[in-house]
Amino acid sequence: MMMGLGFLWLLLLGGGLLVALFVGLELTSRRDGGIQWPSGPSQKAARQILDERFARGEISSDEYDEMRRELQAPSPSNS
Repeated sequence: MMMGLGFLWLLLLGGGLLVALFVGLELTSRRDGGIQWPSGPSQKAARQILDERFARGEISSDEYDEMRRELQAPSPSNS
């Protein structure tokens, strides 16, 4: 009987440690506030890429202005 209780305690302790590890990983992976919406960091990255392409001379100022306006315009799915 004693052996059965020891095994049960081992299972409970192991399960508790796994739960604590999972919760800790979830909390540390959400430091940035959780879900990143399209208007956040990804749009900033797109603008940065556009600026870099313009700086390297890959696109003209007219193309740059047009693409920048498209990036700043609200998308139809956000209404």
